[in-house]
Amino acid sequence: MKKLLSRTLALVLVLVMTTLLFASCSQEIRVRFVTKDGEDIDFASILQNNAAVPADSGNSYTPADTAPADTTPAAPVADTTAAPAADTNTTAAPATPATTANSASPATTAAPAAPATTAAPAASAMPSTPQQILDFYKAAVNKVKGGAAGVHKESWQTIGDLNISGIGPVDNLIKNEVGKRMHPESDKLVEDEAKGSEEAKRRIPTCDLTDVSKIASATCTNNGGNYAIKIVMQDEDTPVNASSSFLAKITDNLLYKENIDSELGGIGAISDAQYHVIYKGTTIECVIKPDGTFVSMSHTTHADIVVNSVKILVATLKDKNAHMDGFATYTFTY
Repeated sequence: MKKLLSRTLALVLVLVMTTLLFASCSQEIRVRFVTKDGEDIDFASILQNNAAVPADSGNSYTPADTAPADTTPAAPVADTTAAPAADTNTTAAPATPATTANSASPATTAAPAAPATTAAPAASAMPSTPQQILDFYKAAVNKVKGGAAGVHKESWQTIGDLNISGIGPVDNLIKNEVGKRMHPESDKLVEDEAKGSEEAKRRIPTCDLTDVSKIASATCTNNGGNYAIKIVMQDEDTPVNASSSFLAKITDNLLYKENIDSELGGIGAISDAQYHVIYKGTTIECVIKPDGTFVSMSHTTHADIVVNSVKILVATLKDKNAHMDGFATYTFTY
């Protein structure tokens, strides 16, 4: 019985850790376990704190106007009085200055053709370097944070194969139990917030990342006149808290070590937990108009949960792991 209890508590440990991983996706997730002695263990969910709303910084990539076209006057008309007539015929001389002066002046009206150069700014406005792409994305986020758009968000999670008990049917049971506490793709969490509402402002993840070295890759391509941006972040191993995590500065789909430790510390049967939550290839993909307003966006989070060692009562379990993915899509109304 003790062996079974130890194994069950170990499974609950992993269940708690995997369930809490994406707790920020819903308002409340609770896991309860009653031991054979009647002890009621209840784990409260970790609620995501909303980050401060940055000011609207606008689009910093609007190119300057092009220089005006050259309007240098035409060369003066040659003197036509060199060959005077023998008689006093005055009709030819007045005609020449009148027609030449009037014909030379209109020639300068060709300058208005210069507006054709306005086609150039569209191409030069597209960001290309990681810093430019990050700044352009950040400006679009800040427009929504400033109340410029309504937000429709859909989120869901998936869990991969487990290596917890080493017993296939038991691992499948745990996977099923974890699935009940998540939103699968077939039952997405849908949040629809009106333009300018505080809920809409909070719904989109804040972006205040400044360290471009934390970006693994950043690309921007033309998408029917809009800009298709893809940002892939460097991996992060077990972020401690929001202030120290670089991923937290660009996405809110994270769980921090201090939160996990706090939950595990309330379970007397569990001690000396050595684990990692490794976020891999966190990706942001979005389409943004040249004026810096979003068309659509998605955030994808991949996480490996590795329990290197944990002591359950008097038993020690090692090398348990699970994998989870979190997805969120956004569309906008203006």
